[in-house]
Amino acid sequence: MAGAIGPDGIERSVQKEHRINEAFFQTFRGEAAKLSLDYLQSITLKMVNGPDATDSALRHREGMRDLMRIINKRIQLGEEQIRQTKKES
Repeated sequence: MAGAIGPDGIERSVQKEHRINEAFFQTFRGEAAKLSLDYLQSITLKMVNGPDATDSALRHREGMRDLMRIINKRIQLGEEQIRQTKKES
């Protein structure tokens, strides 16, 4: 099986990766999706812990940030794949 390693670090078939990426792109389109993504980014990527944050709080925040980065990357890849498919048609 020819595989591809996705933004989450897990190897899947190229076809499965493409389907997942395109699903993320389709899911996070439109005004409601933009509002949702903006909210998620505000509580993950844009949130800063203070100096009194515990180790577990920092790890939790970093996990949330990592998940948001995966979502953003899959949306980007899905958009690129769909554009490439249209270009080839």
